[in-house]
Amino acid sequence: MQGRDGLLYGTTVYGGVNNKGVIFKIDTSGNIILLHNFNGSDGSYPWGGLTLGSDGYFYGATPNGGAGSFGVLFKVSPTGTFTVLHNFLYPPQGGGDPFSPPVLAADGSFYGVTPSGGTIGSGVLYRITSDGGYTAIYNYNFTEAYDTLFPPVQGVNGDFYVTSIGGGVSGCGSISESSPRGVLVNVFSFDCGTEGEYPLGSPTLGANGHFYGTTDQGGTNNGGVLFDVDDDLNDTVLQDFGAITGGGTDPEAGLVLATDHNLYGLTLGGGARNHGTIYSVTPSGTLTNIFSWVVKVQAQAAMVQHTNGTLYGVTYQGGNFGLGIVYSLDLGLGPFVTFVGSTGKAGQTAEILGQGLTGTTSVTFNGVPATSFTVVSNTYMTAVVPSSATTGKVVVTTPTGTLTSNVNFRIAK
Repeated sequence: MQGRDGLLYGTTVYGGVNNKGVIFKIDTSGNIILLHNFNGSDGSYPWGGLTLGSDGYFYGATPNGGAGSFGVLFKVSPTGTFTVLHNFLYPPQGGGDPFSPPVLAADGSFYGVTPSGGTIGSGVLYRITSDGGYTAIYNYNFTEAYDTLFPPVQGVNGDFYVTSIGGGVSGCGSISESSPRGVLVNVFSFDCGTEGEYPLGSPTLGANGHFYGTTDQGGTNNGGVLFDVDDDLNDTVLQDFGAITGGGTDPEAGLVLATDHNLYGLTLGGGARNHGTIYSVTPSGTLTNIFSWVVKVQAQAAMVQHTNGTLYGVTYQGGNFGLGIVYSLDLGLGPFVTFVGSTGKAGQTAEILGQGLTGTTSVTFNGVPATSFTVVSNTYMTAVVPSSATTGKVVVTTPTGTLTSNVNFRIAK
């Protein structure tokens, strides 16, 4: 996750002085600083990375440790000040074992999922505030979702979309839609066959409002599929993995939508050396393998695009010590700006991340000049949403050129 300072922040499952994982930050040249060593009482084995909040803190989760040994939710400052926000206790009726961080929603709260616990034992959808106010807002049953390991994604309609590895009518995974009030709206169940099975990774919101993702298995070649679902959860299979000679199989990392409007993902198998691939997918579903791993690295985490245009990612193994790497993928894409939160009302302050922001002369919201703006640093600024703004791109004019947002800033009513 990119911070206000332009550095990248993340977690490791193991390592650190207690071998229970760490929080780290790293610059784009590979210089790394450890921010926090987990010790068990404050959580252990953080799998899911971090989410940037509007207060500049990063929010995350651990599936183990804490006061009740069922994991914690935490926040950490860019300098390493660490706070446990919530302990999951036994019995885990409010949820337990969270593998992924909560996400910042349009209402300013954070929403997340647990793969277990709740009143039925199949996990919960929860809301938590920046000061630790926690509420389980929906309890899943096993035909709706089971093993919800990945963060929810908020759609254009404001609802949250969640993938689960198990659950669904056939037990091969599902995508569920829930409102911020905790009302289950809809569920799509994978069929264990041509539609795929075992979706791994959060769904990725495309420019058209649809969600894109992958399943680890299923499809006509049983190598997984790449799917497209609209906000009503109507499903279309765009690609069957394993169909191309030398192509990838078993995608497990989810997707990232880059500024060239293509999706990028990773597979665990296939490729030139059968160690997996990095691939691109056009909006119409055309898949191209662009890199084959030389050694087995288990690239199980989706990449992120830094505002310098380059993609960055982490692997679970490989590297000089066999314990994983941080890598970059340069596709020749230019710099851009993005948001801490991409929804706001007129008069509210939008937080903007970018590069080379010092000396900015104008900020426009879909062509309408911002009411005012403040450049805090070369990589972070704020702008007040004008009263006549409509949903669309934000453009920041700097001394070296214009920077356009990678996603629309949505004007809430």
